[in-house]
Amino acid sequence: MILAITDSVDVTSNDKAAAAGATETERQLAGRQMRLKLQPDGTVTVADDEGSVPRQVGEMVSLRPASFPRGSVTIGDKWLREMQIPAGSSPGKPMVVKAAFRLDSVSTDYDIAYLSLRGSVHATSSVTASEVNGAVNGSMTVDRRRGWLSASRFSIQLRTLLPSNVANEPPVQYLMKVTQQMRVIDKR
Repeated sequence: MILAITDSVDVTSNDKAAAAGATETERQLAGRQMRLKLQPDGTVTVADDEGSVPRQVGEMVSLRPASFPRGSVTIGDKWLREMQIPAGSSPGKPMVVKAAFRLDSVSTDYDIAYLSLRGSVHATSSVTASEVNGAVNGSMTVDRRRGWLSASRFSIQLRTLLPSNVANEPPVQYLMKVTQQMRVIDKR
């Protein structure tokens, strides 16, 4: 079991309608605590009651793919993971994230493993690939004694092309950038 605490949230947008809701989103998420259940393969689920965690947060946590390899790996080895993102959890289009994880190095005492992640985000076959695409990059530090992350940093860039609501107008392009940082703090 893990207690996750969101210490800060920064939501910005140059879209006036979205910017109006940014302050409310920040207020709802900043300081939020939730208990997560960690599986041996790195899969995470929300352990709190359904009513205590916003539906969107629970969905995003449950969509996180298993990040650890299925078997033993050595420095330089890579393994692939794929995750489906339904339309309700994405910018209106079903997508798939394909990521390659790599064991970059370990500490001299073998207690800490350093991993990197590179991947892509694409629309599923139900929409054209030009409508949704993006990239995922990141790094993770794994405490091997605990069997879980001690720090991570991920960056997601997603471009979405949506048809204009105005006749004869070109599609509207949306660019979304998400940066997530996490670090474990020992509570003693």
